[in-house]
Amino acid sequence: MSACATRYLPEHPPQKIINNAYPPATKGKIADLATRLQVLHGQGKPASLALARNDEALRWRILLTDLATESIDLQTFILHNDASASFLLDRLIAAADRGVRVRILIDDFLISNDKNIPILDSHPNIEVHVFNPWRGRETTIGKGFEFITRMDRLNQRMHNKLMVIDNHAAIMGGRNISDEYFGINSNFNFRDMEILTIGPIVKEISHQFDIYWNDALAYPGDAFAHRKITSKMLDELRKDLNKQISKSQTLLAQFSAPQQGWDSYLEYFQNKSTSGKTWVVYDDPPVSVADKTQVRHTHRMNGLEIVPQKELLIISAYFIPDNQTLEDFKGLIKKGVSIKILTNSLGSNDQIITNSAYKFKRIPILKTGAELYELRSDAKDRIMSEDPRVKAKWLGLHSKLIIIDRKISYVGSLNWDPRSIAINTEIGLIIEDPVLGEQLAQIALRDMHPENAWRVLIDSKGKLYWKNSDRKVYLQPARNLWRRIKDAFYTLLPIKDQL
Repeated sequence: MSACATRYLPEHPPQKIINNAYPPATKGKIADLATRLQVLHGQGKPASLALARNDEALRWRILLTDLATESIDLQTFILHNDASASFLLDRLIAAADRGVRVRILIDDFLISNDKNIPILDSHPNIEVHVFNPWRGRETTIGKGFEFITRMDRLNQRMHNKLMVIDNHAAIMGGRNISDEYFGINSNFNFRDMEILTIGPIVKEISHQFDIYWNDALAYPGDAFAHRKITSKMLDELRKDLNKQISKSQTLLAQFSAPQQGWDSYLEYFQNKSTSGKTWVVYDDPPVSVADKTQVRHTHRMNGLEIVPQKELLIISAYFIPDNQTLEDFKGLIKKGVSIKILTNSLGSNDQIITNSAYKFKRIPILKTGAELYELRSDAKDRIMSEDPRVKAKWLGLHSKLIIIDRKISYVGSLNWDPRSIAINTEIGLIIEDPVLGEQLAQIALRDMHPENAWRVLIDSKGKLYWKNSDRKVYLQPARNLWRRIKDAFYTLLPIKDQL
């Protein structure tokens, strides 16, 4: 079976040049904005803006790429071959053409085609690294066999998502690079959340990127070449991207620079962003299972000793709390803390397998006294999620958001489940800012509204039921029978601690 994967990467990555983030740029509109914000908010305080709308999330990526003068670093779990990814890659290549250094770090879990990696990497101003790759590169069967034999390593994925521009601006949160994260997928689109931050904290975010970029598990792009890469191949890649973009030109046109340029957006950020003390929390890169030296994301969060006094709002795409978390909820509620949780219903979940573990947690969660909500796949409020011209078949939840007393907020890549907490690597921002906290709380409560979510309750006989603005049901909302069948099958698998 292993012979089915006929091309292998070396066991250890080829020699690569160690490099780190550039210093913050001293010229350009992003640098100028960063200087004005330091005067406005005070030295050392970053300015932050919530990116709740999917279209705004892509637009800010494009405009910051277009305005970059020195460097762009992109770290992601998924980079699909679709319209939005092609559009962003096209703009990144354009930035590299004008002399900007571009570094792209992508996890290998969902890469299905290696051919563009070394081609993109061949650009003199672009470097691509692939994190924790499969050694066998050509067949699914071979990869499956390799996963079984190397599960301790390949099971640990880099789930981090960030983009740093000129070492002044950073976007961090839950979005991968794919159409459904930017509201232009005709099948389904996500609700998601990110923070755009500008200021000194960005250097700490860049430091995390450098740690992963230079890690032993990061393979350079030229390691994936199985033939000589020529300039003609890069030209062909440009043409392929343009073809992909032209197919969705009507939808993508809104993300191009307006006639008057991007200045109005920079002014908007200056006027609407808020400022507060900010921390970066992240996992160290994966180490062997036997090695206990890895510092985890949650360790860094716990070290801040932030305890809710009145209210705890949690939005997590996948929510599978352990027993200790449930006990903590009981303790907080006894002290008068209100806890409200929003996660996916079976109908809105893009990963049905996670529902097979979560569904057994519903009653224990409710017995703590917490309120539990599940996103409706037919949520009425779609303005944040998708372009109205798309009208996708269903919506899913992908946000990872914690709001404490409407003063302290966490936005990042961490789901509240065993995989995020103990297996994959994650990154997030914790921001102490009552203005931002109130804004995020209002978004969370909007998503929990009966028009957008089911409230999960227990009746007098101890049975679960779901209630929204339209109806009340006793069977978990699922959209179709096939989802229920898959959910039942996954329930039989002994993998609850891997979800």
